[in-house]
Amino acid sequence: MHTRITKATAAIDSGHAMLLDDLRCLVNRLAADRDETAFASALRRFVALAKEHFMAEEDELRRLGYGDLNAHHAEHKGLIDTADALLLSLTTRFDYYERWGVALYFLHWLTNHIRRQNEAITPLLNDARAQEVATAA
Repeated sequence: MHTRITKATAAIDSGHAMLLDDLRCLVNRLAADRDETAFASALRRFVALAKEHFMAEEDELRRLGYGDLNAHHAEHKGLIDTADALLLSLTTRFDYYERWGVALYFLHWLTNHIRRQNEAITPLLNDARAQEVATAA
């Protein structure tokens, strides 16, 4: 069990924690090894996990009636499009420091996305929980 990092639902929060853990592994791999093949493999894993998480997160937000889902989806799509483009061009021409830049870009994007989502979804979750309590009463 992980420490909650957002006010989102447990499933969304768990997915965020998984992605952050995977990014930590990516950064740790960079710190321990300059091998571009290992970096590309770790980045492919992160992108696959992100795609899976984003689909589940959008399904959950749709279920909750999140009003800004199109913009939220566009953020996810932007990151995935960027990641896919980087993976296509990832060859040995990416030197060690460029790989650090890629890893830090994704870490920065994900932490800011989580922070903004947390601010946007909190009122929606409070409303949904209030409705559940009212219905149960």
